[in-house]
Amino acid sequence: MKRILSLILAQIIVYCSNTFAQSSSQLELEIIPIAGAHELSSEKCFSSAGDSICIDVMKMYLSGFQLLNKGVTVWSEMQSFHLIDLNKPESLALKIKIPNQLIADELVFNLGIDSITSVSGVFGADLDPTKGMYWTWQSGYINVKIEGTYKSKEGVIKSFIYHLGGYQQNENALQTLKFKIDQLNSLKFYFDVQKLITSEIVKQQPNIMSPGKEAVALSLRTKSCFNLAK
Repeated sequence: MKRILSLILAQIIVYCSNTFAQSSSQLELEIIPIAGAHELSSEKCFSSAGDSICIDVMKMYLSGFQLLNKGVTVWSEMQSFHLIDLNKPESLALKIKIPNQLIADELVFNLGIDSITSVSGVFGADLDPTKGMYWTWQSGYINVKIEGTYKSKEGVIKSFIYHLGGYQQNENALQTLKFKIDQLNSLKFYFDVQKLITSEIVKQQPNIMSPGKEAVALSLRTKSCFNLAK
């Protein structure tokens, strides 16, 4: 009897796997780092007002992917947490399974981790604390981490560190992005680091390492750096 039940269970698993495989397709998303009108160099350096800025670390969470059609949600990704790491090119290309023959005209996702996930403790995969993106249960996850070096044209060198996060009231740094789309095969997004980190920003405030209004303001600026390629 036990053997029969095992065989039945195996057949059910195969059937479900085949059914899912046949009824799903793949949405490919690519994040392309740029500095102004050019792709970011392999050295990850660019100029700003005649000064030099080099990025050593740039990580960010993209989460909560949804597809909408005429304002109505038609699909949401389960366990939708993706860590983008500038130093790991493979992380810049996402392959997300979506249902076949889906009709959608808008893509929505978050920059950062939602408050419920942040207060629920630590998780695995891209949310694993070993990824270096988790503060504590009080502060939750770091949504965006940027570290680098600034060198002025006069030769002044200083480092900058921006760890942006926070989920509590008046400190919620989570940002939601929405893009109109006309197809569901492959989407490319430019991310302009030159727009995010400037000489002026580094001079005014080279370090943000805790939740607060400064983290929220720079998170808004980070959101504005995404553009859907035409």
